[in-house]
Order: sequence, then C-alpha cells, then structure tokens
Amino acid sequence: MRSTLCLLQSAVLSICVASQSIAFASNSSGNTSGVEAGASNVTETDLVASPATMVLTGAGATKRLAVEASYSNGASQDITQTATYVSNSTSVATVTQTGLVTAVGDGTARVVVSYGGRSSSVNVTVNASSGTYSITGTTQIAAATVAISGASEASTKAASRGGFRFTGLAAGTYTITPSLAGYTFTPASQTASITNANVTRVIFTATPTPHVVDLKWGAGKIQNPVSGQVVIGYNVYRSPVSGGPYTQLNASPIAALHYVDDAVSAGDTLYYVCSTVDNLGNVSSYSNQATVVVP
Repeated sequence: MRSTLCLLQSAVLSICVASQSIAFASNSSGNTSGVEAGASNVTETDLVASPATMVLTGAGATKRLAVEASYSNGASQDITQTATYVSNSTSVATVTQTGLVTAVGDGTARVVVSYGGRSSSVNVTVNASSGTYSITGTTQIAAATVAISGASEASTKAASRGGFRFTGLAAGTYTITPSLAGYTFTPASQTASITNANVTRVIFTATPTPHVVDLKWGAGKIQNPVSGQVVIGYNVYRSPVSGGPYTQLNASPIAALHYVDDAVSAGDTLYYVCSTVDNLGNVSSYSNQATVVVP
C-alpha cells in the first residue's frame, strides 16, 4: 500500500511519496468498432437486446441486459449504458436505465429498449413465489466486500471471521468476488451454480499486499555549471528518525526521477531526502524531507 505526500525542495529538488494508482479509461457509450461520431453517411441498421427472453425466479431476482446497435458501415456498438428502457408491467418486472431488470411479482412483462429511432424487446417471465436459496462461504478476513453477479447482483460485508452469506437467491449461475484494500484473494473469484440446493463452503484465502513507497522528484539543476558539467542522476536516502542520519538506498546514481522502496513494513514511519549528482562526482545538499507512514 502507498501513501501520498509531496514536499518542495528548498533549492532545486522536490520529493514526492506517491500512492499507487490505476487509471481506467472507458468509452461512456460502450465499446465501439469503426463507428465515427458525426459521420452523416453512416446510419443505424439494427438494435438487438439480449437475452431476448428472460426468466427470473424469486421476487427481487435481477438480470442485466446487453444492447448492441449495428450500422450501415458494418460496425457495431455496445450502447447498454445509453439506451432507453421501459417495462410494460412494473408490477411484474422493473428495469433501470442501465438495463438491470428486477423481478417484482408473478407474471410476464415486456421490456422495450430504444436507441437512435430503433427499438428491441425482451420478454420477461417472473416466478416470484418460487423457492430461493443461499450462498455461504468465507474470505478469512473481516470487512472484505463480497459481490455476486450473474443470475442476480448483490454485495455484502464479511463478518468478524470473514464469513459471508447471500440469501433469497434464485436458481442460476453466480460469480462471487471478494475485495479489500491491502489484500489480494485466491482465487480472485469463484463461480457457483444453484439448481435446487444451497451452495456452501465458498472459500477464499486473503493475502496482504506488499508495502512499498514510491518516491518521485523534480529534475535537478546546476547553478553556474562549468564547461561539460551535467547532472547524471540522483541519490535517495532514508531514515527512521526525522532529520537523519540518513542511509543511502541506491548503489549508483539513479537516472530516473523516481525510486521504489520495497524494504518497508506496515506501520513504519519513514523520512526521505534526495540529492543531485553530477558527472564530476559532486553531490548536492539534501532536498527537504518527505515523511510517510506506511499503512
């Protein structure tokens, strides 16, 4: 796990203890293949919602639709998130504007999906009064979030010893996925199929993720350099005591503007500085100090 802290160096450097981050890029209109917005010669030719028929067993059971538009240039586009949905019988089944259908009462309903002037329909049969089942298991650690998807979608928090339980589930196939900051789970997810009995002993193993500190700094400069004098890298230093003494972490100057310290443990409070090194062997004074508390 990583913490975030940035301090400017009093002279020419700064040092940043940065958090791990993962960026997700998505197209709000879904995955596209060869569809160019604003291309006047491209027209929508078909709209398909799947599955075309849906059976939901038990009140509250859910299932998500997927909707794809086709175009005259042969391309297709997932427009599940941008289509419009209407149920003709909300006493039987409701539908959200992201395509999630929820069983309400016994009967049949038709969900109409519209987009770009075209429409498609899905027939929904609900057996609300049928028997329901449960899925139980353990993450081996408290407070983990456990989510299920598939025949329906739900999430819960693991209890004090890591146990979790989902009840009121309809027959079908489910994917169970645990998550908790600072831990990885083995396996990452599991699949369970409910036919006519409860599913038990869905077991995950929780492992703490390694702790690291990701250090970053700005480029150093030489004031009034002599001919041929250039910066070749940087030294990074660490101390368990504010103000030092510091221990150099790198064996030779680091050419990059970052360094990952993986020799840390949860609960450590550490202090970092860096210095600039030139090709003549000169080393600058320390940057100002950055402090990090490892979670």
